Amino acid sequence: MPLVLFGKAGAREQPITGGLAEQLREHVATLPKECQWLFSSKRAKAGHLADIDGPFSRAVAAAGLDPKTIVRHTLRHTAITHLVQAGIDLPTVQRISGHKTLAMVARYAHANGAHVQAAMSALERRYRPAVEEQREPAEAEATSQKAVKPFIVLRRASTHG
Repeated sequence: MPLVLFGKAGAREQPITGGLAEQLREHVATLPKECQWLFSSKRAKAGHLADIDGPFSRAVAAAGLDPKTIVRHTLRHTAITHLVQAGIDLPTVQRISGHKTLAMVARYAHANGAHVQAAMSALERRYRPAVEEQREPAEAEATSQKAVKPFIVLRRASTHG
């Protein structure tokens, strides 16, 4: 479900989860009919909350975390990293994050050891039949009994003189 946001670059659609959409619907239902702001504030000069740094810092502190190290951008960074680690392709992550280029998305694409190892295991499963075809039957059986070491790179001997 998209939400229309108005930011530095103008209006854009922001995909949101069904759970967040439901929470926003419930919140909007509590607002006065004449209210045009999602987060109105009687104390703010503009009549709405324009800066969420204070409330965010208080929420971080209430969670027992350090507001100096956990900032709003931490949420964005974490969400993008989790999308990439879940196997979501970078163009889709770009659409969700609103980045203009894939290069910007790639800056967030941290691969942890387990994520990298899962990718290497998938690669190994794909290549295993071809490798086993070239071995002697006894050698293939002995090799398949051994645990595969992570991050080992094997190269075929060059046939060019």
